[in-house]
Amino acid sequence: MLTVPEVADFLRINKSTVYRMAKQGRLPATRVGRQWRFRKSVLDSLLDPN
Repeated sequence: MLTVPEVADFLRINKSTVYRMAKQGRLPATRVGRQWRFRKSVLDSLLDPN
């Protein structure tokens, strides 16, 4: 599981963009308390759909 800063670095986008995309459902995420968590395997599959 990755945090927002880790996802931002991984995707080379701003943290606020990660938050916005997670809230919109464009990035699959799980909310743990007040924090967002992302599965690296899901992010990998989004970047390389093959």
